[in-house]
Amino acid sequence: GGFFTLAAWLLLFNKLAERKARAARLAEEGVS
Repeated sequence: GGFFTLAAWLLLFNKLAERKARAARLAEEGVS
């Protein structure tokens, strides 16, 4: 582990969070 490993995990986490937020927004739009 090192700086690059940490950076890679942060990037991955950001992607997952972004996808989750987008999915939630789409779900809300679908409900209303």
